[in-house]
Amino acid sequence: MPFTAKSKLQGTFVSDCRTSTDLQLVEKWIYRDVPYAFRTKKEQYRDWRAALADCFGLPVDAIVVVGSTAAGLSFNPDKRLRPHSPHSDIDVGVIAQNVFREAWDWFLRQRVERIAYPAPVNGWIDDHKTRLIFFRQIGCDQYLEYLPFGRKWNACLDAASKGSPVDGRPVKARIYEDKAALTNYLTHGVTSLRRNLNI
Repeated sequence: MPFTAKSKLQGTFVSDCRTSTDLQLVEKWIYRDVPYAFRTKKEQYRDWRAALADCFGLPVDAIVVVGSTAAGLSFNPDKRLRPHSPHSDIDVGVIAQNVFREAWDWFLRQRVERIAYPAPVNGWIDDHKTRLIFFRQIGCDQYLEYLPFGRKWNACLDAASKGSPVDGRPVKARIYEDKAALTNYLTHGVTSLRRNLNI
């Protein structure tokens, strides 16, 4: 059964699905100049993004807000275009080839060292190797602290969760080798969403 929109924003997305490719939807709904959730706080958003990039030691265009914060709706196929809320996490894609390679090399070295890691961390690493790595993505949500730059990045993300426009919500980051990798991952997600919702 086709998805039935329950809000104007959902209706606009469903309408766009009739005339747009998956890539066009990503470009319009995710790659916004200012994320949908921060549309009334443009200057605060730009300052926040610049501060996070500076803390990471990266150019500002390396930081891309994704997820429901960017689109106004969740593109997770299981969440059925759930609207962004003031309690939603802030998901960030970090486009940084050198950082990606450093994390990739860390993965390659993980053998005996993993014995000392908590079981959930080892499970997340195994899941990562069989799924996310094929998108040239380091989904370091649960094991960031173990990466060579992890402590610094955790401090940066913690600082980014304070103040406007984020206002205390957790900020989570995933690392991509380049923008093409991020685009490929996002487009794959939109493909799954449209198939699951029949739109």
